Amino acid sequence: MRDLSNKQIVIWGVGVLQVDIEAIYHLDNVVGYVDDLIEEKNLINVEREEIKSSESVSEMHYENVLFIICTKDKDYAARKLEMSGYNKSDYVLAEELLANKEIYDEFCNADITIYGAGNTYLFWKKELMDLSIRIERFAVTEKQHDSFDGKPVISLEELKNLKGKTKIIVSSIYYKEIYHLLINTGFIPGYEFIQLDTFLAVFNLTQNINSEYRFVNRSKNHQKLLVILSGYKQFVWESVFGRIKEYAPDETDICVVTSGKDEREIRDICADNQWSYLSTDKNNVSLVTNLAISLHPKANYIYKMDEDIFVTEGTFDALMRTYNHVEKNSDYEVGFVTPLIPVNGYGYARVLEILDLKKEWIQKFGEIKITDCYKHHMTIHDNPCAAEFLWGKGNNKLNNIDLIQQGLLRKEHSFSICPVRYSIGMILFSRENWLRMGMFPVKDFENMGADEKRICEFCMMEGRAMVVSENCIVGHLSYGPQHSVMETYYFENRQIFDVRKG
Repeated sequence: MRDLSNKQIVIWGVGVLQVDIEAIYHLDNVVGYVDDLIEEKNLINVEREEIKSSESVSEMHYENVLFIICTKDKDYAARKLEMSGYNKSDYVLAEELLANKEIYDEFCNADITIYGAGNTYLFWKKELMDLSIRIERFAVTEKQHDSFDGKPVISLEELKNLKGKTKIIVSSIYYKEIYHLLINTGFIPGYEFIQLDTFLAVFNLTQNINSEYRFVNRSKNHQKLLVILSGYKQFVWESVFGRIKEYAPDETDICVVTSGKDEREIRDICADNQWSYLSTDKNNVSLVTNLAISLHPKANYIYKMDEDIFVTEGTFDALMRTYNHVEKNSDYEVGFVTPLIPVNGYGYARVLEILDLKKEWIQKFGEIKITDCYKHHMTIHDNPCAAEFLWGKGNNKLNNIDLIQQGLLRKEHSFSICPVRYSIGMILFSRENWLRMGMFPVKDFENMGADEKRICEFCMMEGRAMVVSENCIVGHLSYGPQHSVMETYYFENRQIFDVRKG
């Protein structure tokens, strides 16, 4: 969490979120507001003359400034700030501040009053019912009915008598008017009452990092973080971690995580290499990934990889170069960047084309289609012989990923866009996108694949590209149905998996 106490705060975007953020964090050090689309209904505690346009940002000369981005178009605000000479450490998305366990706990354990008995509540009712909160009643400014949705309805006058005994969630489009009514009645914003959208954001974001964990912190506060999901394929650790040790850039923090267990051997590997180690008792991949990112607050870019990914020399730098190139020189907004991965529903098709192996594949396995590999054309996912072929069995073009990598690195900038659900064995994404998508979802009924589903949905529904860098390649041992055969293949062909010296 950012330290806000010693900063001069400028809030970009006025309205409900801005006023709730100010209240939650008791911000008395706000020195300015920025907004280009001023609507009178959004001016809750800010006067129009206090607000500057985005064009004036470059003229602001505050020392030790932090911009809090509360506007909906966060990309525009972030880009405008960076074009004006600010860097990523000079601004924060409001979502990062809404992951607030104190507010979460207060409302989880409280008697809850919903202020507003109408369509706004009904629209969000299902999501509210799924939360572990205790809704006791509804409150309205002008009482017309005694009950709503099976709960009693009370007036504002009656609500006064509950001060100190209830927390209020305002479920109404008239937050400006209700905010002032509650203030004048003596209720404290951000502590005793909060707007519904803000509350849901606080609850969902905090829930995604709310767990007991054990963390051995060896972070050096780098701006790049590598999170390695591990703990379940011990036989590949020597090769996988050997490659990480050899090829991960020095300016990248490395955190190995184990979901649902504490693994002594992984602890020792991390200690030997001065990497951080994180473990949770609860087995949830999204949870442990969210925790790893939140525990490295300086990390603006995150590499995430599975424990059966075999990185190659130059992979990390190539992914970052591609990320920057696409952001600056294309018409796409990046969702995430990934290397070519042969055992992958999208990657196999591109690798076969690049290495001129389509004919051989078709002869052995049939047609080639770009796929999510779970719903159709599942040979790449289910057939062990397909995995062996993509590791070089029966052809000499795929039995040395390090040699392939050398050739790809020599190419000019080359990338493609994956148009279907992508299997995220290794990806690079930004902290901002992680926050924009509400982190990875933590659900009791969904574990493996929930992170993949969420980030692909985010990219598709929020207009962001799933970018495949074709300047680098990594190996993926296998999918689940191929595991036992590929374990044998691994031991019989260690030379193609281990770090190649010389």
